[in-house]
Amino acid sequence: MLGLRQRLQPEADARTPLAREQAEPVSSSEPLSFLELRVLAVGALVRLRMPRAGRVAPPLAATERLARLERLQTLWMSGCRQVIDEGLFHDIAHRHPTVARSVRARVESRP
Repeated sequence: MLGLRQRLQPEADARTPLAREQAEPVSSSEPLSFLELRVLAVGALVRLRMPRAGRVAPPLAATERLARLERLQTLWMSGCRQVIDEGLFHDIAHRHPTVARSVRARVESRP
């Protein structure tokens, strides 16, 4: 988890949340962590809808995304394997739309 924390940790925590969100562009070129991939898979398993292009919430700040991933990991490790944070799912699916579609197709093709 330390690698994820280092990758998602913002450089300047003194910035306001709005400035931090504006400084973090939403791009699919950033690497996808295993936990983020698992969020997409669980979201597909519980049949969450993919985010729509016109109705996208503002991207989560890196610290908020990290905190939500850590909370989900704690719940998953305690046995709640189907719990999902819908806001986090939509944020990750919006950041990585091709991966999200691929994961959904893979989950739906299972017998």
